[in-house]
Amino acid sequence: MWLSKKGASREISAAEEGTLTVSSQGCTEATGTLQSRSAKAYSPFGYSYCAPAGERVLIINGSSGAAYAGVEMEDNSLSPGEIKISSPTGSQIFLNGNGDIKMLSSCGSDIQLNGNGEINMSSPTGAYININGDGDIIMNGVTIMQNGVILNADGDVIF
Repeated sequence: MWLSKKGASREISAAEEGTLTVSSQGCTEATGTLQSRSAKAYSPFGYSYCAPAGERVLIINGSSGAAYAGVEMEDNSLSPGEIKISSPTGSQIFLNGNGDIKMLSSCGSDIQLNGNGEINMSSPTGAYININGDGDIIMNGVTIMQNGVILNADGDVIF
């Protein structure tokens, strides 16, 4: 009967996995079962990104067209409440659940802001600076400021 055939239409899912095939300043194309040109990208408030082509994305099909909502997560090592932001070149920012913030550059330099007020900075050459919660500054193992007083290499007060 014609009524039963008419009711058997193909249903389109509200969301599906797909792949970004083009990604450039404001121009994106995501391919799943439906190809979507100029798909809008959505992210949490305050975050902006341009995902590279080839990334797996969640495509949301809507009445005004398709959009993609982020890329598939590759790092499952995070604990609840932690956030990791990373770039394709290897630079990373970690917001840890204990209040620490760690920033890593692709060349190996890092800065760590600890929840206890301590700041640590290091370079790939091994040089480092530590500023502890008391205001002491230690460079490469030598205390250069202690209790707000600047010291020379021998530990004598110079300022």
